[in-house]
Amino acid sequence: MAAVLCNFISNVCTGACDAIGKVACLPCRACGLCTKELSEMFKSPFCVYLSVALGLNLPSIVFACRAAAYGAGGGGCDDQLNWMYLNAVLCAINMIAAIYISERIQKERDHTVTVNQLEDGTYYEAKASAVGAGGDTSRHNSMERIKKTLCDDKGVAVYIVFAVIYLIWQSIGMSRWLAAGANCGDGQIATYMFNSLICNWLFITLGATSFICSLCCLA
Repeated sequence: MAAVLCNFISNVCTGACDAIGKVACLPCRACGLCTKELSEMFKSPFCVYLSVALGLNLPSIVFACRAAAYGAGGGGCDDQLNWMYLNAVLCAINMIAAIYISERIQKERDHTVTVNQLEDGTYYEAKASAVGAGGDTSRHNSMERIKKTLCDDKGVAVYIVFAVIYLIWQSIGMSRWLAAGANCGDGQIATYMFNSLICNWLFITLGATSFICSLCCLA
């Protein structure tokens, strides 16, 4: 009886420790997975596009947070702050969409994965790209992936709607910045808004250019 009780307690303790260990390791595993995915994307032809998308959209989010510290001052100041808040949301969507589109195009590659065992008992994965008609291993498959992602993906279709809203919002921002002047928040809100507009228009031009270049490199 005592032996059965000891075994039961031992099993309970072992199970509890295993469960706690798995839960404690979840953040590290999630971080490792995200880091691995980002590392693979930044090694891809979309490295420049991702750098532009993340580097030019993140400042607008920071500017909106810093402008919020000055609070609303009524009239045109409220318009400037409200513009920056929504602009920060749209910039966050741009960043998420850039990662999503790059990841989708990269993951759509046709390849097979085989698991092989070495003599010492360890395993390793081997990936082989699918070969197209006539031995074409790159251009045909790449163009199909690009077409499938940009034309058939529902997530990309939703982002196109937000991209149009983003373009319109920049034009509205320019008019609000000119109308409100530079007196809001001791001039800081107008400065943050102006800097956001610069980053946003740079993203529109450089982002589109780098994305097309990335597609050309991939194709």
